[in-house]
Parts: sequence; C-alpha cells; structure tokens
Amino acid sequence: MKLQVYRKVSTCRMISTDWSNMRRLKKEMATFSCLRWIFHKAFDSISWENLDETLGYMGFNGHWRGLIYECLSTSKMVVLINGSPTNEFSLQRGLRQGESLSPFLFDIAVEGLTVCFNRASSIGYFSGLEIDHGFITHLQNADDTLIFSPTDYESLQHVKRILRWYI
Repeated sequence: MKLQVYRKVSTCRMISTDWSNMRRLKKEMATFSCLRWIFHKAFDSISWENLDETLGYMGFNGHWRGLIYECLSTSKMVVLINGSPTNEFSLQRGLRQGESLSPFLFDIAVEGLTVCFNRASSIGYFSGLEIDHGFITHLQNADDTLIFSPTDYESLQHVKRILRWYI
C-alpha cells in the first residue's frame, strides 16, 4: 500500500489508518509500533516550565521569556457555581483559550516534544520508521501525535520517559 499525500487537518488520523493497513501487509514492519497520543484538554495541560525550557532552547532571551511567563502567571480564574462567581484563584499550568497568544504558545510547547524525540533519536535511544531520507520518529497535527518506535523494551521505555517528562 502506498502512503498518500494528505492536505487535510485530519492528516494524523488518515496516516494512522494507512499505517495499520501497511502493517498488516508488510512483515518487516512487525518490529515497529505506532502509538497514537491525543492531548486531552490540550490547552489546559501545557506545563509552563516545559514551555519556558522550550523557549530557551529556541533562543528566546530572558526578557521575552519573562514577559511570556508574566502573561501566564498573572492570570486569574473565576468559576460560576449556580450563577454565582467564586473567589479568584491563580492558575498553575495551561493556556487560556481565546487569547491571541495562546495558539502560538501551544505550538511552541508542542515543539518541545519534537525536540525531545529528535534528540532521543540522534543519541540512539530509538530509531523511528525508516524512510528514503532518514527516519520518522513522530508526526504531529494539533493535539494528535503518532509516535513510531521499535517494539523492543528499551525503545518503548525511552518513549515512555519522554512522554512522562512532557506531561
């Protein structure tokens, strides 16, 4: 089966379908696993510390990182219970939906996961799926991620460590 070129938002779902069809057809792919990871409540689950580390890795200086942290840490939340607001409380993680900066910060935070997978692959912790010009360790689309890894115990342990660090 030939992997098709997709241009829709649901690319990961289509690729995962193609992956499962290819896996049934090709015996050599039996040594690889394809893990699908969906961020539940994606904006709410972003760790500010991981976001800050990713910003540093991407070359943002302390001034910009401080401004972004200030935007995140000074936000307050109120919950309505039976139409009555509770007292304000501060947030510890996550991005506020509806703000113009949040989608960009989400993209940067998810880039941190890409950096981790690429670094682990270059060090040799796991290889990913071999293609013509290298390896694919993962594919991401919004809150949907496909992770390609050999099925040996050590490789899967490394994938698990990366995901635990990221969460």
